[in-house]
Amino acid sequence: MKKRDLITLVLLSILPFSCVKPRETNLHFINNTNYTILVYDWYSYPDTNFYFEWGGWQIPANSQISMGSKNGWDNNIMKRNNENVLMLFVVHEDTLKKYSFEQISQMYLFSKRYDLHLSDLESSGWTVTYPPN
Repeated sequence: MKKRDLITLVLLSILPFSCVKPRETNLHFINNTNYTILVYDWYSYPDTNFYFEWGGWQIPANSQISMGSKNGWDNNIMKRNNENVLMLFVVHEDTLKKYSFEQISQMYLFSKRYDLHLSDLESSGWTVTYPPN
């Protein structure tokens, strides 16, 4: 086999992999309130026994952040539950000052819970707004 034929064969074998859909690495969250919120992600849908600790994303009043995911949000969602649903829990900053993480989880003191299907996120351009429109 000639060197040129070998190179062509190698390039043709690599071509199908170059058509892989790019992963979505940023989830944009808009806070349209006049107070700071914290947002926590959870994948054990539809489990309501959510327990969180330190972490999450702090979003100041009337601002937007892009929450990154090095493996891709779409990949994380598909790998972590069969329903392809990402749950986001919004907690008012004052709630964290008054209650422990355990109390917030046990008493379900969330300002909002989003159950977002992968198709919903794709159609919204990976943007979530709080409070919902």
